[in-house]
Amino acid sequence: MGLLAGACLGGGTTVNWAGAFRTPDYILDEWAAEHAAPQFTSAAFQASLDAVAAALSVNTSYPRHNGQNQALREGSARLGQATSLIARNEKYLTSSAAHFEGLGYSSLGDAHGIKQGTLNTYLLTAFEHGARILPNTKVERVTTAAGHATGAEATHTPPGGRPLRIVVRARCVVVAGGAVQTPALLLRSGLRHPHLGQHLHLHPTVIVAARYPQAMRSWHGPSMSIVNDTYARLHGTNYGVKLETPPTHPGLLAMVLPWLGGRQHRELMSAAAHLGSFIVLTRDRDGGRVCLDPHGAPLIDYTLSAFDRANMLAGVHAAADIHVAAGAEAVYLPHGSLPTLRARAGVPQNPEILAHLPHLGWRANQFGLYSAHQMSTCRLGGHAATHPLRPTGETVEVRGLYVADGSAFPACSGVNPMLTIMALAHYTAQQLTSSLGR
Repeated sequence: MGLLAGACLGGGTTVNWAGAFRTPDYILDEWAAEHAAPQFTSAAFQASLDAVAAALSVNTSYPRHNGQNQALREGSARLGQATSLIARNEKYLTSSAAHFEGLGYSSLGDAHGIKQGTLNTYLLTAFEHGARILPNTKVERVTTAAGHATGAEATHTPPGGRPLRIVVRARCVVVAGGAVQTPALLLRSGLRHPHLGQHLHLHPTVIVAARYPQAMRSWHGPSMSIVNDTYARLHGTNYGVKLETPPTHPGLLAMVLPWLGGRQHRELMSAAAHLGSFIVLTRDRDGGRVCLDPHGAPLIDYTLSAFDRANMLAGVHAAADIHVAAGAEAVYLPHGSLPTLRARAGVPQNPEILAHLPHLGWRANQFGLYSAHQMSTCRLGGHAATHPLRPTGETVEVRGLYVADGSAFPACSGVNPMLTIMALAHYTAQQLTSSLGR
């Protein structure tokens, strides 16, 4: 599985796709009830969601959709399925060609300053209020004394290139390194809770691309602006898939399209302007884990379960149907054998391809599987035996040591998690302000 994660100032909010989803109520209800974390259904947590959305200028006022988002909307409508606009954290957007085209590359860096990630908001505010920000810094461990966090030790590499030893002393420590690096840091710091690093959720995702007779130019405009939630809660459960669209910068597109050989791949990429792509984003029930290698670096162990694979394949079938309904001529199904659904005038010509999908043997490395969302490896909750964090975000093992990132999710969020992560960090910060005092 290919993992996309932020390793820069601003983290995932700098390199993500600007989808600012609010946490669904049924997810918050589940977290509160099953993990003894009642704050998720409180007015205070809703206030944190509101505060973060305001700080990030979350809105749906973008003027245009690109080709693949329009296809997702129109194909879904022809099948009687509802779609919604995706709220995005952008401002200063105009209908100019420069802005519309430039947005398609904002997942790699925003040349226009339109995307309102933490780089343009919270980090800037912190810096203006005296915070010292040290990029290119590796934290080796959190220091403790008598069961209480006392600071951290790290190595900082400044622009000159000579590493500097950094020692931080603090009344409390907040770790926010993401669901891969946070458990690794806590394990390096001597924490040993049996569930630390467990329950890794990744929103395993596959790409379903299709060739259209008209030019799509899907690398322009908002990368994701339409979502289909028809399949988000399959078989009466809270698990299923969301159908969205990815950024299709040619480099990313070349990485994710299935291929049989050099010539075929070149031909497919040569027609890239006519390709539209949907992603099948799976809310995974059965997770993996993060542990340490002998050098203290994180190791990821994750296998897609039969339950989650079945939901994912239902989403692949649905995405193919929508492509056909939207007018696609060929749908490239996300398997290494490159099964291709042919269509004419909205009618599949070889529907047996879809019926045969579950029998292709979806094992590791037989298909392209990706994740842009890592969650739940330090989950919080009211059961100390199974949750490494208390509901406040403080670790069970060390007082004054808090976690405020996606690793603290009790379970998978089911939606692009940026807003939920930031709301949880905001909520944790308000509690810390109250408990520590000025």
